[in-house]
Amino acid sequence: MKEIKINGETFTPKYNLRAMFLYEKMSGHSGFETSTTEDNFMLLYSMLKGSKRDTTLTYDDFIDACDANPELVNELSECIISQAKANESMMEQVEGKKAKAKKK
Repeated sequence: MKEIKINGETFTPKYNLRAMFLYEKMSGHSGFETSTTEDNFMLLYSMLKGSKRDTTLTYDDFIDACDANPELVNELSECIISQAKANESMMEQVEGKKAKAKKK
């Protein structure tokens, strides 16, 4: 997984349960549902914070870092896409195993 550095801290963004819980708490949405630009940034921040519990990075600091370095948003978006593809592939494998088990 890709590491991203923000304000001197290194993160490995994760699309996991902790990120989902943080995002739900911040946005009021269930799951990873996003409908606005702010929702997308809250999701990105949740992925960072969910990967590193002891971070001192605040949401405001994160937004400031994104303003100062627009490439950061591209890097984080790539992380979401690659993790979503990995999750999709994993789900396809699980479904394939379930289908094989039913045939037996």
